[in-house]
Amino acid sequence: MGSQSFSAHLEDNSTTRDLVSLLPLAVAFHDFGGQEKLTPLPRKLDVSGMPKGDRAPAGDISYYSPTGSLVLYYRDVGYWDGIVRLGRLDDQLTVIAGLPDGLQAIVERME
Repeated sequence: MGSQSFSAHLEDNSTTRDLVSLLPLAVAFHDFGGQEKLTPLPRKLDVSGMPKGDRAPAGDISYYSPTGSLVLYYRDVGYWDGIVRLGRLDDQLTVIAGLPDGLQAIVERME
């Protein structure tokens, strides 16, 4: 498939800052429910001060605290306890939905 890059804008919150402290990360994204790609993180992120849950519209990047997973939503999933919004993808939903299960990726911060 070759190399592809995807960009996003991140929220300024404690959970996002904790995620950024782990970067760069080599991960494998797996499809879940035909609505999202997710990958487990090496440790749970700090969610102190964050809402109990949130909605997850298509395009959101979130942390799902019950499983400690980074999630890229390509379909709306509504409100769930445990979702912490981290940011928003920059318009690549069709491509992300079509990525193969188990896709190896590097998550890094670009300046």
